[in-house]
Amino acid sequence: MPGTRAAGKVVAVRGAVVDVAFDGMRLPPLNTALTVAWDRPDPLTLEVHSHLDAATVRAIALQPTAGWRAARP
Repeated sequence: MPGTRAAGKVVAVRGAVVDVAFDGMRLPPLNTALTVAWDRPDPLTLEVHSHLDAATVRAIALQPTAGWRAARP
């Protein structure tokens, strides 16, 4: 899957721990880097730590996430 782009949605942020849901697609493998566009100039890089269920991964932010929240519906 290197180089593959998939759209996920950040569903929870707890400090450096970020949960990302992928609707109807294969989850990225463990230790894969995810890039997130957010409200800062540089993208946020996450590393997949675990698969929580068939649609959600738990990742660790590799940059500070102070003040960042998951999008609310």
